[in-house]
Amino acid sequence: MLGLARRYARALFSLAKSENRVDEYERELELVSGLLETEKALKGVLTLPFLSLKKRKEILEDIAENFNLSEGIKRFLLMVLENGRMNLLKLIKEVFTELKEEALGIMRGVLYVPMEVEKEEVQKVENVFSDLMGKRVILRVAIDPSLIGGAKVEFKGIVYDGSLKAQLQRLSKTLLEGS
Repeated sequence: MLGLARRYARALFSLAKSENRVDEYERELELVSGLLETEKALKGVLTLPFLSLKKRKEILEDIAENFNLSEGIKRFLLMVLENGRMNLLKLIKEVFTELKEEALGIMRGVLYVPMEVEKEEVQKVENVFSDLMGKRVILRVAIDPSLIGGAKVEFKGIVYDGSLKAQLQRLSKTLLEGS
């Protein structure tokens, strides 16, 4: 599903860039995606084929009109609807945002720490990784008491582990191999 969502997001991102409307399209995609997440009945109507495609298109066009969506987003949403992929809209929006941030040189990650840390400490870690990655790094903090001390940082599945737990595991492995 991610591959399919990525193709839709890339196509929309390409259109948005060519029209110089990336921020606008992102906001509108967020609006509709959020609406479908909060209004489960509406999501059901648009994703389940118990209503005719014609009726679902009318509903989607009403949404586009009521929320004053751009013509580009309206056409995109209608295409997604016609292809039976409205269930992917949230994922498409997430990938669209990733593509936008990638184009802006922004990289998001997660900073795992055993306890709350000050914003200044997070900024220091962001600065270190920004220098290392050559991009602006934005970290979300997640508390993981099992780390004991230190921290680990994860970017798209790649983990930089400087936790005390990892150090103890490496030490234990070294000692066991040495005996």
